[in-house]
Amino acid sequence: VIGQACPLLVPLVEEGWLNDHITEQIIVRYLNEIEVKPDAIILGCTHYPLLKHTFERILPKVTIIDSASVAAKALKRILKSEGKLRMSASSKIATKYLVTDNLERFQAIGQQFLHDPLNTIELVDLTDDDEQYMKDLP
Repeated sequence: VIGQACPLLVPLVEEGWLNDHITEQIIVRYLNEIEVKPDAIILGCTHYPLLKHTFERILPKVTIIDSASVAAKALKRILKSEGKLRMSASSKIATKYLVTDNLERFQAIGQQFLHDPLNTIELVDLTDDDEQYMKDLP
């Protein structure tokens, strides 16, 4: 196992530059720093799954492992085995997102992460009474 830090990828994802040639060039540069050709790459950051298709395009014969989906499947299996998973895949719950800055950017990037529209987003100022934002949370 060889670790490779890729600090520029998170800001690129947050800018929405998922299929940009600059992002691809930076990924190639990071990959060139690895001395051994990998058999598999584990996307070990919450942001990297959004770049999975870019990695697959650059390395078509390398297995790309999305650690987020592996972790989610493991959690689902654990919760289900312990009887703590109460929702079915078709269940809908009300979700409210609270952000402290740049609501529009959060919405755009969040929709890419979740593959679902983010309809209830509220801009909050944490210098106000924090309790008012927490009262509706479970």
